[in-house]
Amino acid sequence: SQAYRRRLTDAEVKSRVQEEHLRVLSDSLPILLAYVDRDQRYRFNSSGYERWFGRSPQDLWGRSLSEALGDEQYERIREHVVRALAGEQVVFRTRAEILGLGTRWVEATYVPHVGPDGAVLGFSALVSDVT
Repeated sequence: SQAYRRRLTDAEVKSRVQEEHLRVLSDSLPILLAYVDRDQRYRFNSSGYERWFGRSPQDLWGRSLSEALGDEQYERIREHVVRALAGEQVVFRTRAEILGLGTRWVEATYVPHVGPDGAVLGFSALVSDVT
């Protein structure tokens, strides 16, 4: 019916508005935000990744951590990624090469995303420059 289609459209509009609000919030903060799935692929990135690494969120979507970060940087964080994907919240500091700034110290927090069945589906990452 037309009323059902209208409600569905309203739900889609609400979802898009919420997604846009999340994007505005995540892009306005002086930190990096990301979601990485259990296959270690980016599924969300704030625009900070473009400022720090020259990689847009669209370019990073679906790329593996090792592909996106490079082998050297990935090896610095690999053990923390493994722990987060095992269900442990992890906080650590490491070096990162940031465009125009060179080597910086960053602090990262990885928070596991656990599904209703208890399986880890991925993790959310929050990274800030603490140099």
